[in-house]
Amino acid sequence: MRWLGVVVDFLLIKLAKHKTKKTACLMAQYNFDHDRELFLLIGHITHEGIVSLLETSGKQYKNKLLKSSPQNWWSIVEYYNDFKIAASILKLTTKSLMRIISPRYENVREELFKKIASTNNLVFIYEDFLTGEIENEGWHTLNYPSQENYDEAINFLDGYDLNIMSYEHNSEMTILASNFIKENDSNLILRFYVPLNRMWANEIDRILKLFKDYLSRVGDFTVRLEQESTNKGNIYKFFVEEEVPDIDFGIEFSEFSNFIKLCAFDTDAARELLKNTSLNTDDIESLLTRYSKEARRIQIDLKQERESRLLNIRHQLESELTDLDSGAIELSKINSIVESLIPKVDDAMNLLPSQSTVPLQVINSSDVNININSQIIDKVEGVVGKEIYGDQHLSNNGEKLIRLIQEYGGSKKNELITSVHEFEDEAVDKSKKFTAKRMLKSFLLRAKDEAIGIGSGIVQSLLEDYLI
Repeated sequence: MRWLGVVVDFLLIKLAKHKTKKTACLMAQYNFDHDRELFLLIGHITHEGIVSLLETSGKQYKNKLLKSSPQNWWSIVEYYNDFKIAASILKLTTKSLMRIISPRYENVREELFKKIASTNNLVFIYEDFLTGEIENEGWHTLNYPSQENYDEAINFLDGYDLNIMSYEHNSEMTILASNFIKENDSNLILRFYVPLNRMWANEIDRILKLFKDYLSRVGDFTVRLEQESTNKGNIYKFFVEEEVPDIDFGIEFSEFSNFIKLCAFDTDAARELLKNTSLNTDDIESLLTRYSKEARRIQIDLKQERESRLLNIRHQLESELTDLDSGAIELSKINSIVESLIPKVDDAMNLLPSQSTVPLQVINSSDVNININSQIIDKVEGVVGKEIYGDQHLSNNGEKLIRLIQEYGGSKKNELITSVHEFEDEAVDKSKKFTAKRMLKSFLLRAKDEAIGIGSGIVQSLLEDYLI
């Protein structure tokens, strides 16, 4: 009789698509304003704290349930078609996950999650669904889904640009969703953490401020840059004042870095790039004059800072290695190791600040093939790390996690690395630290199968010993 249910669902879907008048009446009933953005709360997500925050800030919102028919799922799609959606917040339960993989929902699920992914989104999934340690005691039924069912649903979700966040208690969802709504309301587009006294910290500060000016003048955005300082580092936050199209500002930063290098070494090529913008000829020449001068100055300062740090490192190692039994290891070979570990000047221009925070690995250096004992390796890494990364000393677990993020973080790499620093900085606001912790834990839970090959038990160790 399964075919009968499929036919009924098909007829209901066809009927839903033609109920535009009824949909309009329903929207009028809730007094929705088409000129204002609408928050969509999907699933049982209307906790008191979340709703209170939306109502206090004067936001209009609509709650729709996924524990419903395909017809109702299509009605959710209609909200995306009829309104400018400010953000989507979802809670996926066992039943909604199973509906995702049900043949009855096959057509609507792709359309719905495509719409959700096109907006700023936060998707809550119970932690046990991601760990594979689901306990059925007390509520087990013969039809209870298997772990394979959950994996199939999660694999489907992985095909979309969704910000999946694991949780253990409803109170956690309230904190995470509240932080998400506040950031969405402020139009936060980028966030960087720069450890205090790290190499090129001053130059990175100048580059980020120049990037803000670039977005305002060349990108024609109204941009605000805020800086929060702790005793371990500086957090830079970029906000836009108006609605912007779907732009990857990480890519924008990469393009800006290439433009700055052209300003320093090839102003004609930089001028050609600006001709494709809305700037007139006079503005282009004025901007090029200023940027070229600043870019050349930054390049010189980057080079001199690198040379100064390199000299400091060599002097420290000369003193400290004399106390070790280094045998016949030539200092010139140690210097070649140090040289390979210090980032090149171009790296500072090409990489986002937090992406350049890569834990040191002497043994894996492709430029060095030398056998030295572990005591010397530890000494070299310690001295070099202090000079490069300044006062922000990540724990061993923090360094391990950053290596994983570098390998498997994908488009969320910069945000995840920033979260590692915020999680380990005691001065960061507790609610932000909690969000950082949950973001990192969600990353590990989803990456555990793929990342487990880099070391036996490393992911499980991070989950149990670090993110507790």
